[in-house]
Amino acid sequence: MAVYKDTLRGTYMFRTTYRDFTGQLHWKTKRGFAKMSEAKRAEAEFLAQRDKEGIENQKMKYGELYAQYLENQIAINKESTHITTDSKIQNHVLPYFGEKKISDITISDIEKWHNQLLSMKKYSIVYLQGIHSKFSSTIKYAIKLGYLNKNVVEMHGNFKQTSKFRKKEMLFYMPEEWEKFEAALPEDIYKLYFQFLYYTGAREGESLALKFSDFNEEFTKVRISETITYKTKKKGIDITSTKTHTSTRTVTIPDKLKNLLSQHYEKCKEHEGFNDNCFVFGIYKPLSVTTINRRKDKACKAANVKRIRLHDFRHSHCSLLINSEVPPIAIAKRLGHKDVATTLKVYAHMFESTEDKALQLLNERVGG
Repeated sequence: MAVYKDTLRGTYMFRTTYRDFTGQLHWKTKRGFAKMSEAKRAEAEFLAQRDKEGIENQKMKYGELYAQYLENQIAINKESTHITTDSKIQNHVLPYFGEKKISDITISDIEKWHNQLLSMKKYSIVYLQGIHSKFSSTIKYAIKLGYLNKNVVEMHGNFKQTSKFRKKEMLFYMPEEWEKFEAALPEDIYKLYFQFLYYTGAREGESLALKFSDFNEEFTKVRISETITYKTKKKGIDITSTKTHTSTRTVTIPDKLKNLLSQHYEKCKEHEGFNDNCFVFGIYKPLSVTTINRRKDKACKAANVKRIRLHDFRHSHCSLLINSEVPPIAIAKRLGHKDVATTLKVYAHMFESTEDKALQLLNERVGG
């Protein structure tokens, strides 16, 4: 700690060291003081403020840290993203750690917290892993701000996949099941919506956000760049960018769907006030997900096929592509995956069914 004469500027400066909450050593320099006494006073005030902040940081409770973290997230992320995070933290982390000082949280505390959540036997392993990851993100934020120097949540490790947590079987329709389901649907907008999901692999939110302006004139291609979310503070809908930047993509449309969409467009043009910025599925307002699910479940029962989720139509589309021997790299691009590795990881069990075809091809080419 010292005060110097800045000979170049003819003023005074101070240069001092201090340790942050994590124990790391830092240098602080400030120039431009007219008198040596002013520089000394500024140095003393700076160090006093650092001491005060250090004491406050050591007393900071996790609940206080999370409030600061959430404010930061609201500024940089989509509303739906921080609402999802807030739900996980509010329901599963704050009740356990909210009043605990962040400097006092230990690996042993994380272990006990894990055991408590596991003892409830009501959450899937994927959901638990998501909670752990969100918790870890808040601790990383504390480290970034200099409040902590280690992430005990990350050090402990996430929830592990065990025999107690059998991964839920991925449901999808084989072509014959889809045909039964399709035949059981009344000829209306809801049928077209299910057909769009099955023949494009688009996510349900992406499909509901589509406007006619997203298609080319011939309805042979569609640009997917937005999605609808219902996770808003106003409890309404919100149209945002797609899940990831790679989810923004152009998808080609098979002839059957192209013709159906073209016919639908001609009918929609008869509505008063219609323009190409109207929603494809709903015109003035996107279709209700509740009604879509009700129509789906009714058709499943009528067709005597298993009941699947809306997202499972995306899996069904992928199954169709894989069994049609479409290359994985083309499937990844169509689904908007980050890379082909993601496709292979998610749909590995589906690709196993193509091994027999590969062997048959080898036998035909090479012989015995």
